[in-house]
Amino acid sequence: MISKLNQNIHANYDRSTARSGTARWPGWALTNAWDRVGKEAKVAAFAKKIEVVIPALRRYARALTKDQEIADDLVQDTLVRALRSEHLFHSGRLNSWLYTILINLNRNRLRSMAQQPTFTSLLDYDTPVEAGQDIVGNDIERALASLAENQREALLLVVLEGLTYREVADVQGVPIGTVTSRLARARNEIKNVLENRRSMAALP
Repeated sequence: MISKLNQNIHANYDRSTARSGTARWPGWALTNAWDRVGKEAKVAAFAKKIEVVIPALRRYARALTKDQEIADDLVQDTLVRALRSEHLFHSGRLNSWLYTILINLNRNRLRSMAQQPTFTSLLDYDTPVEAGQDIVGNDIERALASLAENQREALLLVVLEGLTYREVADVQGVPIGTVTSRLARARNEIKNVLENRRSMAALP
C-alpha cells in the first residue's frame, strides 16, 4: 500500500509539473533571481549548481502549497535567498540546503496568512469531479491537504524528492525519531482518507 502510494504521489506531481512548462522555467527563474541580487562573477558557478535543482524545487513547492503561482513565487524567493547567502553554504547536499530555505520561507508565508482575515473558499473538495480529471491525483491532493504542515513537508521530501530520513531531519531541524513519527502519522492519515473516499464512491 505504501509503495503504491509513493508511486502515485510521485507520478501525480511529475505530470503536474511537466504540464506547467518546467523545462523552460529554470533558466528564466535563475536569471531573474540573479538580476535581483546583482550579477557577481563569484556566484556564477554556484548559480549553475542551483539551476540543476530548480525543477525539483518547483515540483516540491507545488506539492507543498497546492498552488502554481504561490509555488513559483516561493521558488523564486528561494533562489534569491540562496544566491544572497552563497557564502553560508559550505558542504553537504545543495538540494537539502535549498529545501530548508524554501520550507522556512513557506512557514513565514503561512504565519503571515494566519494573521490576516480568512474567507470561505468557493471551491469544495466534495464537488463532483469533472470529466477528464485525474481522479486518483485529485484524491491524493485532498489527502495531502489533510495533513499537518510538518507531516506534509516530511512526506513530500521523502516520497517526492528522495531525501533520507536523516536529510529530512536536518532540513526540518528535528531529531530523526520525530521525522519517523511524522512520516508514520502522515502515511496512516493518507491511507485512511483514500480508503474512506473509496468506500464513499462504492455506495449506491
